[in-house]
Amino acid sequence: ERHAKKVPGGTNGSGFGIKFSRRTRRIPRPITSRRLSAAERALKRQRDKYPLLSDWVAESQPTAEERLEHFQEVDIEREKSYRQWDARKWKQARAWLRTLPRQERLQLIHEWNQTRCPHTAAYFADFISQHIPAAKEEARRKLAAMVEAHREQKLQALGFYRGKAE
Repeated sequence: ERHAKKVPGGTNGSGFGIKFSRRTRRIPRPITSRRLSAAERALKRQRDKYPLLSDWVAESQPTAEERLEHFQEVDIEREKSYRQWDARKWKQARAWLRTLPRQERLQLIHEWNQTRCPHTAAYFADFISQHIPAAKEEARRKLAAMVEAHREQKLQALGFYRGKAE
């Protein structure tokens, strides 16, 4: 759940602050007997999937506690990467905003604060890229590069080589 924070005055002396929503921190779920029994059932299902190899599968499996701890670590890392991504997007969008003349910047901040969309990093970055031509062009170039890289990866995975002739 996110709550928009209203900022009455900016630090730049403009009198306008950028409205934003904080990403709420997730509290790690405690390891309960219910979660442990669910993890044990999942491990048993994996062993039962290959009846002839169940002993070998059991040797390579973690314990139920280790499985839950691993999931917890993955959740923490995922949350950390989401927060870092948010921070990068906010910084990038604010950097584009700072390239504008003061009046134009204040107008955009006012429009952003009035919009009814969620005041998150992704929406702010998109809002800025739609209103600043240079930011829009950079976003378009990055997207085209990502699509081309993905396409190349798929072609190589299928066994096609698409590169420069030697």
